[in-house]
Amino acid sequence: MSKDPRQTNLVGGKGGLIVPANQRYNAKECRKVVTNFVILDEHPFRVVEGEGFKQLCKQLQPLMTPPSRRTVARDCFQLFLDEKLKLKAFFKSDCRSVALTTDCWSSLQNLGYITITAHFIDMCWNYQKRIISFTLIPNNKGLTIGKKVEEVLKEWGIRNVSTITVDNASSNDVVVGYLKKKT
Repeated sequence: MSKDPRQTNLVGGKGGLIVPANQRYNAKECRKVVTNFVILDEHPFRVVEGEGFKQLCKQLQPLMTPPSRRTVARDCFQLFLDEKLKLKAFFKSDCRSVALTTDCWSSLQNLGYITITAHFIDMCWNYQKRIISFTLIPNNKGLTIGKKVEEVLKEWGIRNVSTITVDNASSNDVVVGYLKKKT
């Protein structure tokens, strides 16, 4: 069997890794792939410091030095900031309408939380949903929740809310009333 001249054997011997000769090692791209691996598969940042992960990286790309968990955490946060900017730009210019869902609950430590999710159709007519806020709130009163939703809408530049879906808590009547007055 003759060797394809467009390929290079990176690891000597039988069963060596063969890649196209025009494919060069790119440390930046490797870090991006590691960041996506951690995010998509919901791994802890420390996964990159495990022996198995290091062996896998060495086998797949001998030139790669796996990043530290701190580097991966910084890369994940930077990706979040980059994606947030893109989504804000979409909401400000290309988004016709957003539907919201929200929910509040209290933790075992009696801390109040609210999550606000935006549901929308992207430029390719695909349904999308994104959590745009997950935060502590001082109480579950309707006025507090309404002000928080208003604050989040302003932060994200969302102007056209088609619907808001809430649970059956009576405080949500106050939330919806507050938001109607603000439009």
